[in-house]
Amino acid sequence: MIKEGGKLSAEKVSDRIVDFAKAISGGDKDKIELLKDAIKQGFEAASAALGGLPEVSEQTYDLVMQKLDAWMEEG
Repeated sequence: MIKEGGKLSAEKVSDRIVDFAKAISGGDKDKIELLKDAIKQGFEAASAALGGLPEVSEQTYDLVMQKLDAWMEEG
């Protein structure tokens, strides 16, 4: 499930996180930094609770940040 194309792959999970972030922000790009900070805190809290994160979670985080940056760049 975590392999490329799987339901829990970094690509699919990052898509869902970004879609959720866009939805709760009402599509307001002025909130991107707030969203990124909240997502970062969430991943850090999960890492602290679990004693680290698996590679797929780190890949997911990186993709989320890339996708939020790309959203910001959109016209």
